[in-house]
Amino acid sequence: MSKLDPPPAISRRTRTVAIPVDLHDRLRIEALQQSIRQKRRISIQDIAERAVKHYLDQSSMSVPE
Repeated sequence: MSKLDPPPAISRRTRTVAIPVDLHDRLRIEALQQSIRQKRRISIQDIAERAVKHYLDQSSMSVPE
């Protein structure tokens, strides 16, 4: 990767910031498996909703009550 390349976390084409790769891969695999079971296409919204839910679940677990 040269010094002129953009940071890998930001996509120039879609202008979005990527979520961490391990979480992204896990969510995508989970969504694909669910899609295969349900025989339907996966929408980007489905994956985004899962990512937000996972993030909120993780952040709520780390906050002492």
